[in-house]
Amino acid sequence: MKKIALLVLLLAVSIATSAQFKFGVKGGISMVAFSDEKIVGSDASGSIVYENSEPMSTIMRGQLGGFANYSFNEHWAMQAEILTSYHVSGGCPSIDVPLLADFKPLKEIPLSILAGGQLAFWNYGDTHSPEWKTEYSLSLGVQYTFFKHLNLELRCNHGLSNTIDDNRSYLTNTTKISGAKTRVLQLNVGWTF
Repeated sequence: MKKIALLVLLLAVSIATSAQFKFGVKGGISMVAFSDEKIVGSDASGSIVYENSEPMSTIMRGQLGGFANYSFNEHWAMQAEILTSYHVSGGCPSIDVPLLADFKPLKEIPLSILAGGQLAFWNYGDTHSPEWKTEYSLSLGVQYTFFKHLNLELRCNHGLSNTIDDNRSYLTNTTKISGAKTRVLQLNVGWTF
């Protein structure tokens, strides 16, 4: 029993000493589209404007935030982020909190494959009366690092939960949207300290 406890302790110490924390900032753009499954739109009187008839338009958003990357070894790491996204025409922000596994397949090439989950907190109200909705999504992307500090990242998010509930208005002031899930494509540039 003592040998097993000693082995576990040595393993924990070796993982802790080989691990490395890195922090950084990132910013970029994202294109948000909503799925067309079970989407129903109605006007203020409740009349159905459309139902699964045409795809919804894409929303462009800017984002800015920070990240922490914890390396277990030369191939595996975990990356936690917090990003604030803004609609290009103004409005209230959303807050994205991804937790990603970071896999570096080749030691010689600074390429990472990022995969994991994300919590997003969307605001459907305005600055005076915010109405928050939580969304869960899966994330998959790639990141290439230049000069050991400059990161270029491309990531896709696939929403798992309905983003817009009944009687919430997000895209316009007159059309209510329900049953939509997000599909997001992000392009980010970051700097690791």
